[in-house]
Amino acid sequence: MYTVIKYPDTRLRVHCLPGDTQDAELFSRVCAELLAVLAEDPNVLGIAAPQLGYQLRVIAMRDTVGRACILVNPEIISSSGSQMSTEGCLSIPGVSVRVPRRMNCTVRALDGTLRPLVLNASGRVAAILQHELDHLHGRLVLDLLSGSARHKAEHEARRHYT
Repeated sequence: MYTVIKYPDTRLRVHCLPGDTQDAELFSRVCAELLAVLAEDPNVLGIAAPQLGYQLRVIAMRDTVGRACILVNPEIISSSGSQMSTEGCLSIPGVSVRVPRRMNCTVRALDGTLRPLVLNASGRVAAILQHELDHLHGRLVLDLLSGSARHKAEHEARRHYT
């Protein structure tokens, strides 16, 4: 069973350690919980391990055709272009914001079976990758806002916090 950690919980602000693949039981549990979140709601596009309380560099997301995939120790190795992305976050319920993202990005990671992969993404999938990787660095979508937009979004987020 899993619980999604909600803003303003400070565990969302921790810079994550590399995904521990040596502890097979922990790794399997983290991956299973991440995939369960995606399976439970087809509208969820991605989730990162710190949102479930694991300070590991592991994310789950839907690919371009909606299949769930695991990325371990993902890192953006190149990016280009720009776009405005409308984003929500399971850890910040009730808040949807428009934020700047790169239009294209290339990510190097291990897949769920620990095979190396390079993923080229654009548009919505690139935005999802960047959003989830932000979680691994202790950043939230709110951090991409400024001024009154940030104040309004933080106020709304706190209103939904239980």
